[in-house]
Parts: sequence; C-alpha cells; structure tokens
Amino acid sequence: MAKNVHRYKSKRERFETHKRNIKLILIFGGIGLAVWIFKDRYLIWNWIERFFY
Repeated sequence: MAKNVHRYKSKRERFETHKRNIKLILIFGGIGLAVWIFKDRYLIWNWIERFFY
C-alpha cells in the first residue's frame, strides 16, 4: 500500500528550493544569452558601430 503523506515544508525549505530554481534559471539564461551574442556577434558589432562612427 503506497503512502501518500504530504510532508510539511518550512518557509526556509521553500525559500531554498526557490533560490535553487532561480539560480538554475539565471545560469541557463546566461548561457543562452552568451550563445546568442556569440552567434550574432557581427550583427551586434555592426549595430554598435553605427552609433559611434
């Protein structure tokens, strides 16, 4: 017979879970942003040059 008991989580445990999730989102978002910048680096560089020359 399967136990279906919901364990109470304190605010501290929920905060740690949310902190971990947000950290993972920021890490993968940063990696994605770095890949996007590297992929379009010439387009971005030309766009920046247009405003400074």
